[in-house]
Amino acid sequence: MPNIYIVVNFVNKINTHEMEKVALITGANKGLGFETAYQLGIKGYTIIVTARTQQKSNETAEKLISKGIKALGMQ
Repeated sequence: MPNIYIVVNFVNKINTHEMEKVALITGANKGLGFETAYQLGIKGYTIIVTARTQQKSNETAEKLISKGIKALGMQ
């Protein structure tokens, strides 16, 4: 269900000409991937986090959200 929301939300933003900066970071649950996600997040990007499991993706997204960054975990 969240995947549908993302697509609908993205299409709505295109229709209203409100483009948002979004970064898809693979392997973002630790190390360089996490730091990249964090640095882009503090610069205003919405972060889509991927990892090997949905649980790791969600945990990483929650860490970013706790730091005030818009983030979503996906596998």
